[in-house]
Amino acid sequence: MSSPRLLPVLLALCALPGLADEGMWPYNRLPLGELDAKYGYDPSPELIATMQHGSVRLNNGGSGSFVTPDGLVMTNHHVASDCIRKLSSADKDYIADGFYAPTRSRELKCPDLELNVLMEIEPVTDRVNRKVTPEMSDAERLEAQKAATAQIEEQGTRRLMRCDVVNLYQGGVFDLYVQALHRRAARVRAEFSMAYFGGDPTTLPTRATAWMSRFCAFMTRAKW
Repeated sequence: MSSPRLLPVLLALCALPGLADEGMWPYNRLPLGELDAKYGYDPSPELIATMQHGSVRLNNGGSGSFVTPDGLVMTNHHVASDCIRKLSSADKDYIADGFYAPTRSRELKCPDLELNVLMEIEPVTDRVNRKVTPEMSDAERLEAQKAATAQIEEQGTRRLMRCDVVNLYQGGVFDLYVQALHRRAARVRAEFSMAYFGGDPTTLPTRATAWMSRFCAFMTRAKW
């Protein structure tokens, strides 16, 4: 089938609604019993760990996923646009023309870009609420939780690791996310996007949609 004839088919497929079950679940809180009972699906701890370690957060607010063992990362074009603009020049407009590095020696380093890889998730709700009492006002409770959060993050931070206390379920649960840092990211490919698949790869359902955006993604290689 020729490209002009194929384009309407691709556009029609993109218009079809996607099917997804309700819920976005952090990797350490998957409803395993429900998944098994409803779908006969029982992911192994090794598979869950693999998906978690394949999740990438960029320090510009975007997210992505590892797609090769040697550190190739994929994300949406708009997430990478800041890096693309910074690497462009009067003679080379990578936003308009795109970019591809056929070899590692031709990859371009993204200035100021940092990749955070989710390595561990530790429940810390009890530690965050250790000094919270029923007599406290809302403001006092939030202040006590804020101070405990800062202390936990400071204690957990170590070389090439970033620690963030994540507030889930409107303050009902606090988890410590321990993330490996990669500060030497190079641009491999940039191209125009034909579709948008949003979401956060630190939750299970959107992990799949991140992979679906591979046809319209900016890709960068994390230097290990």
